[in-house]
Amino acid sequence: MLRLFALAAALAAAAVAVAQPAAKDPTFRVDIRAKLAMPFGGREEKVDADAAFEYAWRRDGKERTLVVEAVEFRGGSGGKVVMDARMSRAGLTTTADGKTTDVRTADAPPDLRRMLTDSFGAPICKLEVDATGKEVKRTMLAGPGAAVLLDNGMVANATLFHPPYLADKDEWQADAAVSTGSGLAAGKLTYTKAPGGTGGQGVKVSGTLTADGAKLAAGHTMKDGRYKVTGEQTYDLDRKEWVAGKLTMGLAFAVSDGAKEVARGTGTMVVTFGVKPAK
Repeated sequence: MLRLFALAAALAAAAVAVAQPAAKDPTFRVDIRAKLAMPFGGREEKVDADAAFEYAWRRDGKERTLVVEAVEFRGGSGGKVVMDARMSRAGLTTTADGKTTDVRTADAPPDLRRMLTDSFGAPICKLEVDATGKEVKRTMLAGPGAAVLLDNGMVANATLFHPPYLADKDEWQADAAVSTGSGLAAGKLTYTKAPGGTGGQGVKVSGTLTADGAKLAAGHTMKDGRYKVTGEQTYDLDRKEWVAGKLTMGLAFAVSDGAKEVARGTGTMVVTFGVKPAK
């Protein structure tokens, strides 16, 4: 998620064809609000980026199949919006430098249409889970046109708010990962049951994810990345599904030019998760 600009630039060249999930499966929405400070060339570059994506896990017994429905992005630097894009079933709308462009899916050339149909509205991957919801097997289903979506860590992002739920424990740990744009910040998070939770069991979330090697601007890479995670999620005991959550990630990382450390960056990323209301 750190390189939200890279994801937007890659996807902004495309229109998006999106299929709707089965009625029994909820559609989830994740909203990201990121503020980063990265010193380059003797000055501190501040980057604000908002992003969102909508997806569904189609459930069939212990199998869950991922379908991504829509992606949004709005980002800028120095108080100026650089990119504003909305991608949906109908197509792509982008605004840059005050100019808005609409691209309809039906108008896309063959190569672009192939990329869209592989990335959106088609199965991306299938997970086999145990009784707690823990992943035990993963099968990738996406065609080659989905490379951009996969390279930018969409599978990790779409599993972040779906850890296993242990009904017989008050606290447990589980593997977790979030995209950095060109890699993953990964590790174990601790889940602790807590009073409250709108519409279900409240669960506190804490831990640190680590990342190394993510590409940054001007040929630099991220080293010794730390994503300190705190927040809370809600598990619906009747539906046996996570239905809400908010995680705050404190980011700290070194910036390397390949030979040496040249700066250190910091930031905050607030990630909100919920069920999209049915139409």
